[in-house]
Amino acid sequence: MPRSWIRLVVVCLFVVLVQETVAVHALIWGVHPEFAWLLAPSIGLVGGSEAGALGGFGVGLCVDCLVPTPFGLSAMTMAIIGFCVGLAAERGALASIREVWWLPVGIGAASGLVGVGLYFVLGVLFGQTSFQTLPMLNIEVVTTATCALLGVPVAVMVAWAWGSDQPRRRHRLRRMG
Repeated sequence: MPRSWIRLVVVCLFVVLVQETVAVHALIWGVHPEFAWLLAPSIGLVGGSEAGALGGFGVGLCVDCLVPTPFGLSAMTMAIIGFCVGLAAERGALASIREVWWLPVGIGAASGLVGVGLYFVLGVLFGQTSFQTLPMLNIEVVTTATCALLGVPVAVMVAWAWGSDQPRRRHRLRRMG
């Protein structure tokens, strides 16, 4: 549990509001950067799978309130991403931010790539036919690059808000023998 939920909520709201007010005007190849995808994996990295899923769901609901897509689609996608990164952190598959500084860059790029892809697949499955006409390659490239570039600062802000830079590890893998 973070030392201050208020700090975590403020960081999440700050990132979402900057994305939805400032970044929407910074068009690259006709697409604006999406970096709220970094919040769920960052919360999962420092807080584990449960915190990643809950944090991703909460951030996704905030994003869903500001975009004209089906309500709950961002929340579901971000909860899945936060849970997966948190589970990997708990199982010891990911190092801490302090040990490997570039870890948030890789996680950011992966979450941007996988998150947007999963978002569009789920959107099409749930009947969003307008998703099929979007420039998917441009969206993937811009989002992945933005998430990779902003992975470290967002992860550091989330770790500060959580009160730690170490991932929570419930299950430690032990060598048999």
